[in-house]
Amino acid sequence: MSRNIYYQRDTGTRNEIHPVWRGIGCIMAFLIPFIAFVISVMLVQAGLPQRVMPVPPEAANYVNWSGFGRFPLYYTLAIAAILTVIIGAFYIVVYGAIYRMAGPPRYGPLDVPPIKPKKKPRKSR
Repeated sequence: MSRNIYYQRDTGTRNEIHPVWRGIGCIMAFLIPFIAFVISVMLVQAGLPQRVMPVPPEAANYVNWSGFGRFPLYYTLAIAAILTVIIGAFYIVVYGAIYRMAGPPRYGPLDVPPIKPKKKPRKSR
């Protein structure tokens, strides 16, 4: 038998993501931009962004879409991109807070506590 071979048991714990969380992430990847687009269409139709910043003629490519009505496409997509970032950031913060409160503990029963830094003795002369 070789002397430099180490045999270890497989503990069975792997760092794999649970399939349910993958499914939720996939749904959110499509749901968040869709929600942002619907909100941006409603905002543009209500005229709220035009009060803050008027629509330039280059972005006023109006599209008539059944169910949504007539709206400027590029302007709406720009607002939807901004809302996607805002909604995604809000989702991340809420998820992080819930995971911090209800998630597993930081250190398990077999973990060693963190090492405290040792102070060097001062030599006064």
